[in-house]
Amino acid sequence: MGEFAVHRCQLFEYTPCTIQCIASYESSEGTASQKLLAVGRENGAIDLIRCTKTGFYKYMVIPASSTRHLEDIAWYNGRLFSAELQGIISEYDLVKGTIKRTEDSYGGAVWCLAVGNKKGVIAAGCEDGSLKIYNCEKNSLSFEKSFDKQEGRILSCAFHPDNDVLVSGSVGVIRIWSYKSGHAMQRINLESSRSKNTIVWAVKILSNNTIVSGDSTGKVNFWNCKNTTLLKSFQNHRADVLSLCVSHDEKVVYASGVDSRVLAINCSSAMVGEDDPSSATTVDSWVLGATLQKHTHDVRALAIVGNYLVSGGVDTNILLCNIKKGDFTKIKRMVDFPHKSVVHIAENPRLVLFQYPKHLDIWRIATPRRVNGEAGEKIDLEQDPAIVLQIKMPASQFDDITCSAISKCGHWVAYSSQSSFRLFRLQWGKETPSEISLNKIPIMWIKSALAIAFTPASEYLITSASNGKIFVIKLEPDGHVHVAHVFKNETDSILNVPAVLFSATNELFAAVDLNDNIKIYDLEKPEIRCTLPSQDSSPTAISFKPSSTKLIVAYQNHAVIEYDADMKSYTKWSREANSVSLNLIEFPCKYTKRPKKLGKWNTSPIINISFNADAPDIILLSSQKALYFLNTSSGILKKIISHEKERSENAVEQSKEYAAELRNRRKMLENPVKCCDKFEQLLHASFIDGGSSIFVLERPWHDIFDNLPPTLYQKKFGT
Repeated sequence: MGEFAVHRCQLFEYTPCTIQCIASYESSEGTASQKLLAVGRENGAIDLIRCTKTGFYKYMVIPASSTRHLEDIAWYNGRLFSAELQGIISEYDLVKGTIKRTEDSYGGAVWCLAVGNKKGVIAAGCEDGSLKIYNCEKNSLSFEKSFDKQEGRILSCAFHPDNDVLVSGSVGVIRIWSYKSGHAMQRINLESSRSKNTIVWAVKILSNNTIVSGDSTGKVNFWNCKNTTLLKSFQNHRADVLSLCVSHDEKVVYASGVDSRVLAINCSSAMVGEDDPSSATTVDSWVLGATLQKHTHDVRALAIVGNYLVSGGVDTNILLCNIKKGDFTKIKRMVDFPHKSVVHIAENPRLVLFQYPKHLDIWRIATPRRVNGEAGEKIDLEQDPAIVLQIKMPASQFDDITCSAISKCGHWVAYSSQSSFRLFRLQWGKETPSEISLNKIPIMWIKSALAIAFTPASEYLITSASNGKIFVIKLEPDGHVHVAHVFKNETDSILNVPAVLFSATNELFAAVDLNDNIKIYDLEKPEIRCTLPSQDSSPTAISFKPSSTKLIVAYQNHAVIEYDADMKSYTKWSREANSVSLNLIEFPCKYTKRPKKLGKWNTSPIINISFNADAPDIILLSSQKALYFLNTSSGILKKIISHEKERSENAVEQSKEYAAELRNRRKMLENPVKCCDKFEQLLHASFIDGGSSIFVLERPWHDIFDNLPPTLYQKKFGT
């Protein structure tokens, strides 16, 4: 693959946000099934994660806002709702990624939500001590009624599966409500010490009328709903229990809290009175099961989707635990890194743009004294990296930046939030490059954008607007701009383009929509030139080869294809790669002596594709965990295909010695995929300086960990 000078830097201080709540949605209407996760964060952002057979993929982020503080989120029939401390309940447009409608709580801050699927309602626990019922049938959200007001705010609530009964938890008490009358039928008083009251942070009710509660004393209690007696109590948490989750069959209850542990409490059934079959009954008892302690901080939220238990909290990570076998042995970790690139390179002036929530930083890339050297050698710098410009959002805007871009020439910068779109023209001083003139260019046609990209020659700006149109804006050398073309969406869904990349001839651009459709557009005519065939996996990154109409697409399952827009078909290399099931994860292990340890990276999708200008067949693909060098030149895959054909033809008659010889010959074949995993968590990696160097941007986990709040102090033996 060659040798490269690596610019290894850690300039971008990206900081993920605490997870506040998690909600899951599963649908199996007809032949199509859908599994989604919504992860609400402390800053008001909501991550939408698609759960498929090939893994979990974050496909959209509803942007954060300083005016919104989430406390809980809930799904109803594929619609997403949130409870906010500002005293409102919001429903979200899952296509545009915006708030669709809001409704006042009429009771102050909203602390919790519960969904009654059978009745088509949502219950909201409010600051004034009342439960508010909202009707959400027929694609609406309207206030229906209010239950009796009680003393103290309602911090948790849950519907019985039949939706006739609700339970709520507040300070020192659990109440059982009748949905029909709106009155409290029973109350359970909890023990409180003289210094502080017991707070019920989480509550659930099972179909057999067993109430499960988690409180500030670290207890998980099981109650009889009919006579309000305590059935069982577990005090295995060292601090507050913050979240509860019940398995689909109601045989396991999961509890988490401040002590960073997740406990499983299993239901064991036994027959009582077997001597007399007429009076024999089944008695359920609860016993402590497995313990998961993979988080470092408070675990604030739990949910179950499919066979996975999903947990998250202050450490910002999402843990996926396969609970099918009843233990916590198989764990997958999703680190909260951007699902699309927030780093952009301007190659000619050697600039890099970092997208922060409220501002953009433009840095000058360091200049080395030389680019040649021995492997592993540290090269001195002729010029250190330095920040040259910072563009801040107006103080009057409360939402975050959703997308940004910088042109390759470094003279144009654009960014967008949900409420505004900004385009700037940069003029660099000829004698003193540090002198920068920043001019704002008025754009009246676009209110906000879902994605932004410049053509390589900086002649056009392409934006995917939130109203479903794609604007092609002509950029004149004198700074004037005008709309050249507008592509209207043919369907009712609005485009959400995670990557807009162009060919070097500036003739084409490709866009990916929410339904994973990839369309290639012609800039000159203008029209849609072609649509790529759909795949079983979601595309995570796309890019055209330099000076070519061939599009490289990387998918969630780490498969890579090459599509020729002129021929409107897959290329010969792509068909050969498909015949040997080329995969970035499996190939480095399959055709080398490398240990098989790459499977743990399946949750890290490819987020960037870059090309070597001197060798266009060498492609650099980067994920959060590794760099992959893919060689698409002809001849490499042919040898692998020939070897696999020989192995399959002689599979029946071959001896053990011949099979061992084939395995050794396979490992001697040239591998089209080479992997480099020597870096910390990666935010970006791409070729620069015409392909002689690689710019690698890291964000080590220990730097993120240092910015997190302190953990619960737990005394250890011997300290």
